[in-house]
Amino acid sequence: MAGLSDVAELVVSELVTNALRHGLLSARWMPGEHPIGLRLLRQDPYLMCMVTDPDTAGPVRIDARSGAEGGRGLQVVEACSVRWGWQLLDARAPDARALDGRTGPGRVGKVVWALLRSAKLRRITCG
Repeated sequence: MAGLSDVAELVVSELVTNALRHGLLSARWMPGEHPIGLRLLRQDPYLMCMVTDPDTAGPVRIDARSGAEGGRGLQVVEACSVRWGWQLLDARAPDARALDGRTGPGRVGKVVWALLRSAKLRRITCG
């Protein structure tokens, strides 16, 4: 994608960081697997950022204390997005597909997504 913006980069960073920090710690996965997935879909004027992880617990938006080093990630996502949310992956489906393209029954986890609108995106031209 030729024009990733600062806002999209920030949102993706927060979603992936949450997946790494929270989604991997409480889930079972084997070394060598790629349990975190990222997909960006653009259809003007929107950009959808989706991150999957193997944990089934939903993200929790907290009000971070003043001076706290962390806890503001979902507040940032909310402030930058038109809308955000999450959905469990349907592990019962025989063709359940993760964002990494792999299929098969038993895929568990969730997808956390954020919808950005181009009015909030600052295009960066390459070249």
